[in-house]
Amino acid sequence: MPFNMRDKLNQLVERTSNRHVVVSVDIAQQTHVARVMNNSGIVIKRTFFA
Repeated sequence: MPFNMRDKLNQLVERTSNRHVVVSVDIAQQTHVARVMNNSGIVIKRTFFA
């Protein structure tokens, strides 16, 4: 069975615990967004950059 990037992401999510936070950054042409989420996917902080 070939390796799938979605499988890799699912494995990483399953390994997170209460002591982890996930930082997500979306880089676009005009506006960039960064957000911090806890292990259950609840957004703690969301910030926009110009």
